[in-house]
Amino acid sequence: MSKIFNDIIELIPEALFPVNKKISKDLTLENDFGIYGDDAVEFIQKFGEKFNVDVKSVNYDKYFSNENDWFTLWMRKIFKLKPSTGKTDLTLGDLEEAIKKGKLE
Repeated sequence: MSKIFNDIIELIPEALFPVNKKISKDLTLENDFGIYGDDAVEFIQKFGEKFNVDVKSVNYDKYFSNENDWFTLWMRKIFKLKPSTGKTDLTLGDLEEAIKKGKLE
């Protein structure tokens, strides 16, 4: 893995790492790491500051469920379901690409 990728991994609290999954660029922030709602906003802000990435245009609703969707998140986790229609997975690989571009949308 690249240094940039390893630096991204360091931003994620170890307690959130998925069990029995190899760390790869395909892991998603919401489904695999359980980052959503206010935590997602905080994470993306820290990501932008650390890597000097413009995150002003990020549409959080596109990638993350909000705090009130806890039941939906719980059901997806239990049944290993993909995000509901209208949601797009934000992966570690997407974050790495954003660093290269200097912007995450």
